[in-house]
Amino acid sequence: MSNKISQKGTFSIELSFVLLAMAVLLFFIFDLGFQVIQKSQLNRTSYSLVSVLKERKAFYSPNSRDTNWTINQSQADQMLQMAKKLQGNNADIRVSIGFKSGSQAEVSLSAGDNSLTCDSRPIPNTMTQGSKRDLNVYRVTICKKVPAFYEAAFLSNKNRVLSSTSVFVGR
Repeated sequence: MSNKISQKGTFSIELSFVLLAMAVLLFFIFDLGFQVIQKSQLNRTSYSLVSVLKERKAFYSPNSRDTNWTINQSQADQMLQMAKKLQGNNADIRVSIGFKSGSQAEVSLSAGDNSLTCDSRPIPNTMTQGSKRDLNVYRVTICKKVPAFYEAAFLSNKNRVLSSTSVFVGR
């Protein structure tokens, strides 16, 4: 007595499982690539803004010998507007800027979407001391809410907050 079991359709079932697994993997890779591109854009934007903050003497000063360059809220709002133009005007962005000179306390201001948790670490004292004269250090942190496609599909988390910080030593 021969006991033969029909194997018709097994290839189709196995192929459907493999294709489903590959689709999930490709979806994850696409989401990861999208996050890397967004992070790269944030890095370029924060570097550009900290360069503008450092060189604002050339943009705003009628007297180039003026050295009192305190940061104020209007400059933080201007940085936010520049960041929005660089990232797309409808982006959910928060910008945090900081300035520290020597042993003085850091001046830190922020503008934008306050619902974003933005980790902007303070400038350490070791960065501003130790030369013949105290150094000026500028910091710009940008946080942006970006869609998280993979997490939205599988974990019900629809957005992720990416951040980028650039620090620049001024004159």
